[in-house]
Amino acid sequence: INRNPGGESAVNFGYRTDFIVRTGNVGLSADAPVVFAGYGFADEKKGYDDYAKLDVKGRVVLILAGYPGWKDQNSEAYKKFKPEGRHAEFSIERGKALTAEKRGAIAIIQVRPGEDPSADWSDNLIYPVKGRFYEADVPMRTSETRMVLPEDTLSGSVPSFTVTTRVINQIISGTGVDFEAFEKGVQEKMIPASKILPGKYISFKTTVESKITK
Repeated sequence: INRNPGGESAVNFGYRTDFIVRTGNVGLSADAPVVFAGYGFADEKKGYDDYAKLDVKGRVVLILAGYPGWKDQNSEAYKKFKPEGRHAEFSIERGKALTAEKRGAIAIIQVRPGEDPSADWSDNLIYPVKGRFYEADVPMRTSETRMVLPEDTLSGSVPSFTVTTRVINQIISGTGVDFEAFEKGVQEKMIPASKILPGKYISFKTTVESKITK
């Protein structure tokens, strides 16, 4: 949704056409402003926090995959922020949702510039099932069904959207956000460059089918 003094316009995007979503434990609906939170990365010990000067409470956060310098192993940023351990980089991406939720975000839009996420959900004219790395007659094991322990709070309720390039372009259109320039600048200066996206709003509704098993 674009909201400005001259009026309001909206573009409707469809599930498994322009996006997929990993929901929280409950369904949610919202109409909220969007902010660009850089990598959505925070490391207090190393003095970097994409949320330091950004209020994301009640907002949708747009974040890039990775961390400062991750595309250039010769950069000082990479050497400083590279996570240690075999599964550390994977853990960083998983931890971003928790970080965003702690800062008050109500939803996350994840971006991997240059990649086509629709390969994970598009139909195949030959095989009934298609993924980014396989084509087959039967589905591979998925994580669409999850088991959790019910708690007294809604922790872990923030939905995370993976969207196509045209959705991203619609969101950042007219905002001055340039992902390539952002990544280069942060790599060189190691200073966050997060920003509010004026007039940009996201309206969404997620549903979750659940049952209690004992």
